[in-house]
Amino acid sequence: MQSKITFRVPEDLAQGFEAFIAENSQTNGTRQDAMRFILRDWLLAKGYLEANGGDGAK
Repeated sequence: MQSKITFRVPEDLAQGFEAFIAENSQTNGTRQDAMRFILRDWLLAKGYLEANGGDGAK
């Protein structure tokens, strides 16, 4: 099951986000894939998500 999350960001974050999308092939050029990539990377780095796809909830 997928959950929908919607939020607004300041212009500087939006510009950085668009630059990230343009420079990273992992995003497939879409905002949705870019946000999933960034969020998964951050959650893995902070230990909130296990590398095997588990939720790793603290």
